[in-house]
Amino acid sequence: MGTLPASLGSFSEAQSLFDAGLLQAVLERLVADLPPQPGPGGVDLSALRVVDSTLWYVLPRMDWATWRSQYKDQRAVRLHIKYRLADGLPAGGLPSNGVLCERKALRQQLKAGEFYIGDRNYGMNYRYIEELDSAGCGFLMRLRQNHVKVETLEELPLSQGDIEAGVCRDERVMLGQRALCKRGPFRLVVVDRPDMEEPVWLVSNQTAEELSAGALAGLYRQRWEVEGFFRWLKCLLPCRHWFAESENGVAIQIYAALICAVLLTRRLGRRPSKRMLEMMAFHQMQTASEEELAEALQLEVGRATRVRKPRYGSLQNWKPSS
Repeated sequence: MGTLPASLGSFSEAQSLFDAGLLQAVLERLVADLPPQPGPGGVDLSALRVVDSTLWYVLPRMDWATWRSQYKDQRAVRLHIKYRLADGLPAGGLPSNGVLCERKALRQQLKAGEFYIGDRNYGMNYRYIEELDSAGCGFLMRLRQNHVKVETLEELPLSQGDIEAGVCRDERVMLGQRALCKRGPFRLVVVDRPDMEEPVWLVSNQTAEELSAGALAGLYRQRWEVEGFFRWLKCLLPCRHWFAESENGVAIQIYAALICAVLLTRRLGRRPSKRMLEMMAFHQMQTASEEELAEALQLEVGRATRVRKPRYGSLQNWKPSS
């Protein structure tokens, strides 16, 4: 395996020896080396990114991570993630204190050609949506429908597949109320099914020729996969104890966990189980040998082969509009 255990003291000292940005570059290079995954309708599945963030609460003495005050000061570290829908891998991440806005974090990670899928926090600012389009990025964002101001330019016909997906509106629209502040034109897709608490209003810069309304609705449903990734990541990185408490040290620990997630998932074909993570911890503590770790890894590969399921879910059934 070629892995060597590292002492916690050495890890802590690393925070003052090198910049966490070096590990960020390693993560991005690992993802860049992954092969493209063409999908139905010419869609590059490897370009799909769910954008979201998650929090870890931290110790009161980590003042740089002050988040908010509710009866007392609360401090938290936030990880802004770009999650690849194609294979469940982190395509990029930006650790910060809890205050950093998700839109500002994504602005620092924008790459032309990527397709971002986000919730209402990303879709609440129409100027920001226009900025994504100008940067050469595809996007599918949920709008806050209680405050939506749209001007319909064209109503697009719905196919049977769109209707089965719950789509009730597909339109080209301008966003905004005041003439000088209108943004667009963009695509508005409204999804309303009996099993939903409220309609979902989605905005995208994809034309009907590129992606059907039903395909966009299916894409947004898969956004929730990122929550499963966050739960898994917090098993890998529970952070009940941070090895280093500076901003750079915390970023090093988070990037190391993301790189570990990519390498393990590529090796196994899926995310490793909790038992596999425990064996790795035993190896680092020198209570498990190289041979035992290799045997556990081989068993995990065999288990992954037996339970592996096709990725993409409803993406397998994408059909571009004619």
